[in-house]
Amino acid sequence: MGGSFVSRRVSEFVGVALFALALMWLISLASYTPADPVWFFTTGADGAVPLNFGGRVGAFLAELSYQMLGYSAYLLPIVLVVSGWHYFWCRTPDAAYTKLVGAALLFACVSSFLSLAFGTLRVANREILAGGYLGRGLAALIPTSAPAPVAPPAQLDEASGAGEQSGGGEPKSAWRRLLDKLGGA
Repeated sequence: MGGSFVSRRVSEFVGVALFALALMWLISLASYTPADPVWFFTTGADGAVPLNFGGRVGAFLAELSYQMLGYSAYLLPIVLVVSGWHYFWCRTPDAAYTKLVGAALLFACVSSFLSLAFGTLRVANREILAGGYLGRGLAALIPTSAPAPVAPPAQLDEASGAGEQSGGGEPKSAWRRLLDKLGGA
């Protein structure tokens, strides 16, 4: 990134712009109000003044971020700050594609975790998906109930006292003792 004088200044400008965008995004997320009027969504009254500190643009960014990513949207400003830092200091990140894949996996994992852990959260009389649509979609791919592990009868006998003998001199299995208690065979 650090070549001529002009390219360094452009890189520094891009870094400062990314810092400003991160700050704007963070303020928009923090001052989110579900009743704000935003573009393309029917969340608030038309013609109303948004309460979001970012104005209509901030309200739109916050609504879009919360719907797509849920509360993991707070990671977006962090990613923008890290990118801005590299641009400002004219540093090329090592293995940039690997870091992009890692960031995508981070967003996917955090969103799906929030969806699995919290489902929906109530904000100002409105339900919000904790992990957004991304988290809900990924969480649906994860099986939430696994079958109980079945131990072999020998292990069950050791754990439950295999010293009991049936009439023929062989140890009773745990299943056999259970059936005896229930009045079966």
